[in-house]
Amino acid sequence: MMIYFLGLLKGLYGRILVPVVLAMLIAAIATWPGLLKVKIDVNRFKAILLRKIKATTAIWMAIIAIVVLITYMLPLYPPTIWDSTAYHMAAAKIYTQSHGLVFTHYLRYPVAPQLNQMLFVGAFVVYDEISAHLIVYAMFILVACGLYAFSRRYFSPWVGILSSALWLGSPLSVLYGTVGYIDIGLTLFSFLGIYSFINYYQTDESNWLWLSGIFLGFAAATKYPALLYVLVCGLLSLWMAFKKRDFLIPVKLGIAILAIAAPFYIRDYYYSGNPFFPFFSNIFYQRIWNEADVVSFVSEQSHYGMPKTLLSLVTLPWYIIIKPGIFVSGLGDKLLFSPVYFLAFPSILPTFLIRKTRLLSIFTASFTLFWFGTSQVIRYLLPAIPLLAATSSIAVYYLLHLVEGFLSRWDRVYTIARVLRPIVITVLALVILLPSLKYGQESRKNSGDLPITPTERIAYLQRFLPSYPAYQALNGKLGDNYSLYALKDENMAYFANGTFMGDWFGPARFSQVMNKLDDDTLLYKELRQLGADYFLININRVGPVPEVLLTSPNFQMVDQANTYIVLKLVISP
Repeated sequence: MMIYFLGLLKGLYGRILVPVVLAMLIAAIATWPGLLKVKIDVNRFKAILLRKIKATTAIWMAIIAIVVLITYMLPLYPPTIWDSTAYHMAAAKIYTQSHGLVFTHYLRYPVAPQLNQMLFVGAFVVYDEISAHLIVYAMFILVACGLYAFSRRYFSPWVGILSSALWLGSPLSVLYGTVGYIDIGLTLFSFLGIYSFINYYQTDESNWLWLSGIFLGFAAATKYPALLYVLVCGLLSLWMAFKKRDFLIPVKLGIAILAIAAPFYIRDYYYSGNPFFPFFSNIFYQRIWNEADVVSFVSEQSHYGMPKTLLSLVTLPWYIIIKPGIFVSGLGDKLLFSPVYFLAFPSILPTFLIRKTRLLSIFTASFTLFWFGTSQVIRYLLPAIPLLAATSSIAVYYLLHLVEGFLSRWDRVYTIARVLRPIVITVLALVILLPSLKYGQESRKNSGDLPITPTERIAYLQRFLPSYPAYQALNGKLGDNYSLYALKDENMAYFANGTFMGDWFGPARFSQVMNKLDDDTLLYKELRQLGADYFLININRVGPVPEVLLTSPNFQMVDQANTYIVLKLVISP
């Protein structure tokens, strides 16, 4: 939030950001209630270091260490994945270059809740893109920490070990936990908000309610789907208010959420006229996209996945686990989730009947149904994955208890079963990790050696992004003093230091250029009206360049390769 307000004040400079962060950190430590209880004692410090660690904690830490050892290099590679370079990292880079939150006219989403992008901005101001990746990676690990803490608090450390392994063992979690996407941040904040709300439900301590509102505010300020959790928590808080005759419960929750999320939605409304841009454009008049853009966007989002029928809902677990490719997984039908997740779906109803798991089942079912009824892109299900992992682990734990109960009539067999239970859970957790460990090894192999030097970085980006040399040449020659319209090369927005234009939606939509490719005069007028100095065509996606452009007096070819061509607009004296 501090970065956000500094951005509004055009204060995104390292000499401002670093001292402010340090001052806030010092203030937080100085006002920490437990500070006076801290004794700087060498003997006590040694005692803490040498304190015996419980076996369950050691196993959980070993699981974390195994995953980190296999995946720690993945966030160190330069960004190449689509939405990261087309929007998330591109927006953060523009804000950093401008030293403020400017209106990004030509990005796909000029406005949106952007708390996670503010973290990227902080990374760019202080260092570079790799530090932004490491922020996401830290969030990926923190979700596992939250799962372990939640499970140990309400069930057993063994449930925490299994739920952490299920989260860490998913290649989907690893994929989006090592790149510049915002879904892991959304998942972390949503889970911590739910965890805090459940704590309040169980303890009646108001601090948990405030904390839940803060985390839910972070989630809502990161991405719109978090509003579903906000809605559910709001309804539950009303129910609790009537039950306890304390009508300040929803007020406190709402104040905390609004204090965090409202500034982002106000900014959305200020620039677009729609606080939920581009959604609900039939309710809010918005000024950025035209009606065709909105219809195209809604149509694109709604056609993914399975038909929205009862039969599809019943068979949903099978397809999510066995055939995830239909949900635009990005990894085909590679196993993204352990078959153990199958247990989560039939367990939702039984967990509802138990008081300490009732809210967990409500949150799990509500978001899964919301995802099923909206855009079935598997990445969008990530905010529910920790909840599904916890539910699956609880089911495994109780099944093992049922087996032990059945064997209790035979003392010796029962004793053996109790001894074997931790071994079974540990082995199962390690097996669950195998898909993500395999994915991590394959990713490192496919990516090759980690690019350390600038030359190696350039070679790496050229390998995965064929048009990268064009941007490198423009940046090297002109710095940020140019405007480029890139036709069907929208994922390269991050790599343009100058003004980048061209996307399926918005004021520089492809449709208004594609229909003029065969008329160099009309195309030239359109590009000049947009303010473009250069015109790049992605040949791989557009096809052969019309001959009329190559011979036109309005365009001068300045760069060409098998995959792209760059034309300079000739400005008449």
